Amino acid sequence: ARLHPARALAELADAELVIEAVVEDPAVKQKLFTELEEFVGDACLLATNTSSLSVTAVAGALRTPGRFAGLHFFNPAPLLPLVEVVRG
Repeated sequence: ARLHPARALAELADAELVIEAVVEDPAVKQKLFTELEEFVGDACLLATNTSSLSVTAVAGALRTPGRFAGLHFFNPAPLLPLVEVVRG
């Protein structure tokens, strides 16, 4: 009940945590996160759901890479309540 999908980045202005799950392309992810930094507060944690890309490389484009992490949800998520937390 506390998770909400967003259709526009501006809807995330009050978010405390944003998890993306876009195409596995570092440039696409970096573009999304650099745009997100314009909307979310400084305390908002940013996370990628990648399981194959370098978390450090994706975070490298950010003004504040220290608030970035990888959260890899195992499939099927409803049956495997396990999340891998990846630091850069």
